[in-house]
Amino acid sequence: MQNRGAKIWRRLLDDRHGSIAVEFAIAVPVLLTAMLGVIEIGRLFWTRHALEFAVEETARAAMIDKTLTSQMLVQKVGQKISWVDSDDLSVVVQFTTESGKGYTTVTATYQFALMLGYLGINPFSLSASAHVPRPP
Repeated sequence: MQNRGAKIWRRLLDDRHGSIAVEFAIAVPVLLTAMLGVIEIGRLFWTRHALEFAVEETARAAMIDKTLTSQMLVQKVGQKISWVDSDDLSVVVQFTTESGKGYTTVTATYQFALMLGYLGINPFSLSASAHVPRPP
């Protein structure tokens, strides 16, 4: 009786049918997560660069045209990165005076949420700032 049970177990352990499917089921989620992670990192850097570019372009516009109001500058940042969700974008424009010279500071913060929600990573902030002199 014991010998028969041992034969059944040996036969089951030696059977290789379906082993590829099991290996595939184990490997694919790991490989997909790694591939999507690379895509997400690329999207993160692209969004960060676009945010910096929008802030810098808006600050340059403020440096050239002193008639632009803070509201107009905020709208300019939003136009430069119109593809982001405006609810997650916060733009602050400050006009300051230092040593008798006027300066404009444009700061934008964006709440970046990963598309890989199943990893449990919460959204985090990306921010960019530019500080330029105002025209006389």
